[in-house]
Amino acid sequence: MERGLCFICQLMTVAASRTPRRCQAGISKMVSCIKCQINAPDEIRYCPSCKRDLGAPNVRAAETSAERDALAKRVDSALARAKTEKRLPTVMSFRRSVDRESHVVVNMAPSFARSLVEDRRKVYANYEKLVGAELRTPATGADDRRRCAVDGWFFGSFGIKIVFGVLSLSSDGLPTYGNVACRLRDEAIDDRTSFLETNSYKFATIHKVQLADVTVPAGYRATWNTRADLALARIGDRVAKGTTRTDWESLLVVSDAKHRENDEFIEAHIYDSFNADSIEAIKVSSVISDKDAKLDAKICLERFSKTMVQRRKPS
Repeated sequence: MERGLCFICQLMTVAASRTPRRCQAGISKMVSCIKCQINAPDEIRYCPSCKRDLGAPNVRAAETSAERDALAKRVDSALARAKTEKRLPTVMSFRRSVDRESHVVVNMAPSFARSLVEDRRKVYANYEKLVGAELRTPATGADDRRRCAVDGWFFGSFGIKIVFGVLSLSSDGLPTYGNVACRLRDEAIDDRTSFLETNSYKFATIHKVQLADVTVPAGYRATWNTRADLALARIGDRVAKGTTRTDWESLLVVSDAKHRENDEFIEAHIYDSFNADSIEAIKVSSVISDKDAKLDAKICLERFSKTMVQRRKPS
């Protein structure tokens, strides 16, 4: 590894070399299967011996005692500040709202959203899978290497399984990633979703993490059950006294619909994919200008509306 390089440059160098890396100790963390007692690599979901579901590896990483304790300390500090500033009742209401009413939203292009709702056999494919299957070309060289490098640092070999979304109190997501926002059903993803308090690339840059250190700084990830605590720790200081859910929606997801670097959000990490049956609501951006994209979005909404009617019919 060259000296004097920042974290992202180090990661890009490794990604470009395509050389597998291991931690300094040469030993991976292990998880024990409660059924057959075999120790399995922490990066896999199913026991290699008996095939028991060990749980999504991203969720297991977010629910360690170190993560929970560090997040709890951040929450306590945020609550203490809110109490001093006489904002505590409002902040607690914000926390309850996120716990009870927040969902995950995934944005996508109108053409892809249309194909997803038209064919229930079709599943959402992330960037890595689309590129790997040669269904799309990679991003520009530098962007592609950054993306693969940061995902590799966060998730290791199961990064190819991760689908990204945002935590939202509405059906709004990030239009910078596509003009169709799909709000996913909680029950379809809750046990395989974890959260990071910001964009993973931005997180790696802010915390100046080093490639040799394979430990993600603790206290910035959450499971489904602790997502409200993460939201409180991240934006609790911006929850003003007397504000309501409408105000909180605009704090949780911030986007100018033009530049991704201006987006502010809590990033959702969903292990594995989803199909149309995982979607409970679709919202189309009002700023679509392309004629074909408008048609795709229109057909997508029509097909999805019919699907929802059929879904509600008693079996």
